[in-house]
Formats: sequence, C-alpha cells, structure tokens
Amino acid sequence: MLVGNDIVDLRDPENQPDAIHPRFDARVFTWTERARILAAGSPHRVRWALWAAKESAYKVARKLDSRVCFSPRAFTVRIPGGETEDRDPFLAEVSHVLGRFQVCLEGTDEWIHAVASLSGAGIAKAGWELRSLGRAAARHVPGQEASALVRQLARSAVATALSVVPSDLDISAAAKRVPRVFWRGKALSADLSFSHHGRFVACAWGRVTLR
Repeated sequence: MLVGNDIVDLRDPENQPDAIHPRFDARVFTWTERARILAAGSPHRVRWALWAAKESAYKVARKLDSRVCFSPRAFTVRIPGGETEDRDPFLAEVSHVLGRFQVCLEGTDEWIHAVASLSGAGIAKAGWELRSLGRAAARHVPGQEASALVRQLARSAVATALSVVPSDLDISAAAKRVPRVFWRGKALSADLSFSHHGRFVACAWGRVTLR
C-alpha cells in the first residue's frame, strides 16, 4: 500500500493571505478549486487543504512513476458529495493522469494534514502521526534537523503499531531515496511518507507487519 502525506502549518508567516503572490491561486488551482476557496467560510484553511491534498497525492504518484513532476494544476481535487471541509476528518479525491487518489484530511486552526493512497487501496489501513515542535520552533528548525525529527517520529510511531521497541527498528533511504523500515535488520514491506513544515513534522505508513 503506497502512501503520501503532507503537513501545512497554517500559522507560518509565508503562507498567510497577505503574503501570497496575487497570481498564486491561478497557478496552483483549477477554476473549480478557486471557486471553492472563494466560497469557503475559511478560505485560508481550504486553500491549504487543497494544496495538502495535491502534495500528498503527488508523493504517491511519484512512487508509481519517478518521472512525475509536481505540477499542482495537474492534480485536481474533488470533495465527494456528503463530505465537507467543516467535518474533521473529511475525504477528498485527487485525479491525475496516473490515476485517482483518495485523501484523508484533518486539521485544526493551527495545521492541516493530508494522507493519500490510491483509490481502492483502503486509506483506513494507513497509519499516521504528527508532532508539534513548539511555537518557538517556527521558522528556526533547519531542514536537515526537521528531517531527522520526522524520522524519529516515524520510528516511534511504527514501533508502537508493531508493539516492538523503537531501538529494534531502523529507517533508512533505499533506492530513489524512498524510506524503508528494517526490524532487526530485516526489511519490512511498509511504505513510508515524511513531511515537515513550520512547527510541525508528520509521517504516514501503509499497513505493516513483522511477517
């Protein structure tokens, strides 16, 4: 089961409405998506929920075909009937030339988190975890340090899911920089996805067992 995830810090100074380039929405979102943003009670939250859905689906698509580039408008987001951004979590569907992806989104007024998988793969089988680095950490955590922190989070979360001690797990990048999980030196089949932004780190993984 392939997974992708994306976390957005809704309080990050660079993604506030007054900091966004006037043509940002036109470059990133389809006409239908822009209309949804404009009609929303919280345009800021919906804008970044749509972005996170696209980004998380892209991470799955790239695992299917490493030649895929992140062209946001090529990933179109649809909210199925009965689902609404006012519910938490809520589901979205992302379409791309490679296929369709189901995305589970949840959040607060501080963050939006998206977890994607291929439609029909059963998003409920995925696991995910996120962690706040604290208000003082905003914009002060170097990318390399954030990457190390999200790997620590993934190791702890997956160890809990497997009922093993974290020290028995190792997470390292295999071919094409895709992270892999090893238990006592044995490669496990779990697919992983990492994300970090602003004050938050997050990870997601497909169904994982020791067998």
